[in-house]
Amino acid sequence: MVLFSSQKVKKSALVTMILFLMAVLAGFSSCSASSNDDSEPEVSEITLKVQDDATSLVVGDTLKITATVLPRTIKNPQITWKSNPSSVATVSNGVVTGVSVGNVTVTAKCGKKSAQVTLTVKRAENGETDDSVVTGATKGTSVGTSGTSFEAKSNNVNDYTVLVWSDEFEGTSLKNENWAYETGRTGWGNNESQNYTTSSDNSEVKGEVLRITVKGDGTTDPTSARIKSQDLKYFKYGKLEARIKFDEGNLSWPAFWMLGQNMSDGVTWPYCGEIDIMEHINEDRTVMETVHWNTTGSNPATDTYSHGGWGTHSPDYSGTKPPISKDDWHIYGLKWTENKITMYVDDIDYFSVGLDGTGFDCFKNPFFFILNYAAGGQLVGYDWAPASAFAGVNWNMYIDYIRVYQDENHVVDGVAAVPVESVSVTGTASVKVGSTTTLTATVTPSNATDKTVTWSSDDANVATVSSDGVVTGVSEGSAVITATAGGKSYSVTVSVEEAEVAVTSVTVSGTGSIKVGATTTFTATVTPSNATDKTVTWSSGDTSVATVSSSGVVTGVKAGSAVITATAGGKSGTKTVTVTAESSSGITSPLSGYSLIWNDEFDEADSDGTPLSTKWGYDIGIGYSACTDGKNPNNGNWGNGELQWYSDNDADNTYVSDGTLKIVAKKESSNGMNYTSGRIVTRSITGGQWKYGYIEMSAKIPNDAGVWPAFWMLDQDIYDGENWPGSGEIDIMESSVNLWGSDNVYGTLHCTAGSGGSPVFTKNSTVSFSDGKFHKYAVDWDDDHIDWYYDDVKVFTYNPASYDDGPWPFKEEFYIIINLAVGGNLGGEVPSDFTSSTMEVDYVRVWQKDAGYTDRSGAVEVTGAPSSTVTKNIPDGAKVVYDSTAAATNGITGGGSWNGGWAWSDYTAGDKTLKQVTFSSINGDNACGGWNISSYDYGANAKLHLSVYASHDFQIKPVKPDTAYSQTVSSDGTYEWVDVEIDLGSANTLSQIGFISSVVQTIWVDHVYITESDSGSSGSGGSGSGSGGSGDTGSGIDWSSINFAGDGAGGGAYSNKYKFYSENNVGSLVNIQSSFGKEAGLYVAFNDVGAPSACSLSKENYAQQGAGMLFYISKFTAKETSFTITAGGKTYTCAVYYADGAE
Repeated sequence: MVLFSSQKVKKSALVTMILFLMAVLAGFSSCSASSNDDSEPEVSEITLKVQDDATSLVVGDTLKITATVLPRTIKNPQITWKSNPSSVATVSNGVVTGVSVGNVTVTAKCGKKSAQVTLTVKRAENGETDDSVVTGATKGTSVGTSGTSFEAKSNNVNDYTVLVWSDEFEGTSLKNENWAYETGRTGWGNNESQNYTTSSDNSEVKGEVLRITVKGDGTTDPTSARIKSQDLKYFKYGKLEARIKFDEGNLSWPAFWMLGQNMSDGVTWPYCGEIDIMEHINEDRTVMETVHWNTTGSNPATDTYSHGGWGTHSPDYSGTKPPISKDDWHIYGLKWTENKITMYVDDIDYFSVGLDGTGFDCFKNPFFFILNYAAGGQLVGYDWAPASAFAGVNWNMYIDYIRVYQDENHVVDGVAAVPVESVSVTGTASVKVGSTTTLTATVTPSNATDKTVTWSSDDANVATVSSDGVVTGVSEGSAVITATAGGKSYSVTVSVEEAEVAVTSVTVSGTGSIKVGATTTFTATVTPSNATDKTVTWSSGDTSVATVSSSGVVTGVKAGSAVITATAGGKSGTKTVTVTAESSSGITSPLSGYSLIWNDEFDEADSDGTPLSTKWGYDIGIGYSACTDGKNPNNGNWGNGELQWYSDNDADNTYVSDGTLKIVAKKESSNGMNYTSGRIVTRSITGGQWKYGYIEMSAKIPNDAGVWPAFWMLDQDIYDGENWPGSGEIDIMESSVNLWGSDNVYGTLHCTAGSGGSPVFTKNSTVSFSDGKFHKYAVDWDDDHIDWYYDDVKVFTYNPASYDDGPWPFKEEFYIIINLAVGGNLGGEVPSDFTSSTMEVDYVRVWQKDAGYTDRSGAVEVTGAPSSTVTKNIPDGAKVVYDSTAAATNGITGGGSWNGGWAWSDYTAGDKTLKQVTFSSINGDNACGGWNISSYDYGANAKLHLSVYASHDFQIKPVKPDTAYSQTVSSDGTYEWVDVEIDLGSANTLSQIGFISSVVQTIWVDHVYITESDSGSSGSGGSGSGSGGSGDTGSGIDWSSINFAGDGAGGGAYSNKYKFYSENNVGSLVNIQSSFGKEAGLYVAFNDVGAPSACSLSKENYAQQGAGMLFYISKFTAKETSFTITAGGKTYTCAVYYADGAE
């Protein structure tokens, strides 16, 4: 038909023609989107009608379903049909064909509307059909229990659709409830060469696959693996299969086979029966499937078919032989009923054996699995092949899974299986394109034998579903998602909506360079601007250099560079920020190889004149948590009897001016205290904690009585519940004019290796701060020691005995504290005319090694052990207790701990044997123990000599039957050999030598002997001697009316030997104790008159402690020593009496 005969067509005629064509086309577009033409509306509903209202059909039959599309004005509706699962039934133009037993959902879809109906496909009432379709299992399923027998009850292979057991080889090892190893080299009845092992070289589970490997080196027997399910899992009838691939080689023999479980009852081969599901030999690309049984006597009869032309035994076989490639996975299986065994490869049957003849009763029993890879043997044509035949062999057999299917009425350990009655599905039935939602299937009853759920989608172009029910939206529309278990199904329709707008990129902008402690704000731009989720998260690639807040505020922590990342919608953008130390230009490193990572030169301040809040915070109050921020762990008065109230951000006490920090202590009332001062910390500041480094302060410290300036460090853990001193304390500088006089400062360490609050280490040094000039105070805190530097000169060192937490908690981040205390244990009495005192700080700097540090977290090690001993010429006539140069000389008969952790042992140094003494833990004040030695009699003026090697102070105690002495051996913090000489007094007998330490440490001892004249002197060692008092004054004090010192804390052998007198009884003798790592002393409290402000004794004779004084026992060697103390503006006479007299 000619529609247009010429170009001259009237406009009205053309319009008519176009409308006609549109009407025709509309008639063919039945299920398209709605039209403006009322005669072609959008589909509003679709209904289904099943032929004869049937609800089921049998395998092989068909059933018609009619679909009705509304409104009926739609012409020739285009309907799409789908069935799920298609393995149960197929559908074409509404005609359903039954395929296998189970439930199937049939869906009809037109436009955006769909309808569905569920049908049951039943088994045919005919006999066995070996070519039936059997559905597979979901990866990851494992059914069954340890020591379990499974038996199919149906004799029709069509019924073997229920997965009753499988091993999918998940995890990293074989399941003990499924498998056991067989090991050894016995030939295994086939003259095989391999040695079966349990080594991971020969078997491994990885990536949900079992690997069995033959390895040969040409010199020793090849090794392999052989596993079996005997006594664990065994099966009678069903469909049994494995998915396997393998390497091949000359003399190789991988196998997947079964033996009768009755072998465990003593039945021998071949009476037990054997089913070889797969055997492969050499490189012939052949697979053998074999059945062994007994006919008469003891000779086995075999029925064999071998793929690839190996030869055929009865029954004859003819048909297509599948290619078997070593690089391919193949499924090797067995269909086993009461009457027949059929072998198949990749669902194609190749070999069958009827079981109705003589000798087949063995196949009416359960069988167990065996997997192995043999090397050599009868079947491959080389009996007992030598090791050289397997040089370089590395043959692998991989097993993906083993699965056993039986009928729904199968029994497990004689108990009938519980069938699935129903399946239900819950979850959100809508999802956006590109997103996921998870559906959950519930199988009823809960004790159903096979609760394995398989998932399917009727339209993968709209939505897909994973094996665990995760639905992914693909495109707009709807899809029917079906869950099936035990032949029962349940379906839900999932709507897929328009996709969210994804982020395509993120860019970051902002200033890329800041100083330590400063901030800058980065901005993130998310593209496109209409992205559904533009939420930005920020992160720093190195928080030790710079941190970033949730809003993009970047804070410099230490010098260096860090990558700042902004992430939104799975996309990220980055920008690098460079952090420089403030005012670092022109600052010279104090030690070679160090870089400045943090500093405050006090050239800037907050607007109110106080130190920068980006670098400093405050400890406030008197140390009660109620007076601070709720986090301060200290007791009242900061645990030191301090008298001030620390103010919070108060420019009257803490301020910056003219390039320096001033901390001012004032006499003024605040919160119930009579003094105020400042204490600044880096604890709460980002980047204000450091692990190791050179930490330095330049300051003018006050030369005023009654104040206690300090520059020190604590571990943040003290604010997280860890008790002091276990968390550690580093006192870089402390001074007290009252206690130590002018120009004297101390460096101290506290930790659990010390005695309670007493330090593990403390040393003093002279710094001329009374000149009113700036001086430098620093520590070089390394990973294995701490050095103190005053004015750039190293003055002393702490070397820990070990790096455990006792003597070395200094392996965490610490923060800085600068404060000026008033009074207290070290500040002493505050003069009555005190008004104010100022500490002025020029700068604080933190440097760290460019080469980095060793992490000693958890390390416990003895350091500094001697590599050799010292040479000692022992005088003739000396009584030798122990000497490493005379091996036969050893008068040490035993020994043991008296307190704390103490032990001794031999130690080899070069070719000599020393005695090693270890103080491993402190109990109370110390750890101590001693040697039992042979009794040595001696006369008057005898001396005990020892050579000792140590890095910390300790005491040596020669023990006589009637009394005891001790002498302190001092060390400057470095290991060295020291000769010690101890006067033994009047004639007596020596039977023990004791050792006492208030810190954890290890010492070494050699050359122990006794001399009875001055010619035997071998060294002065130790710090036992010292300046005494003023001598025996004969003061006329009635000492008989004054009690001896009692057995106080740490008193020990000093109890009942000393008396103390004070005028008007202003001093009260409390006990004998130790303090600050010094030797024992008489502790006297002056509570009635206040803390003494002066004493006529020289400084080395005493130490002030709060309102009391500790008078060192070793300094009072005269029978009676008199002196004066000044307290409360008055001077009093005091005296010490030594009962044993001067020795």
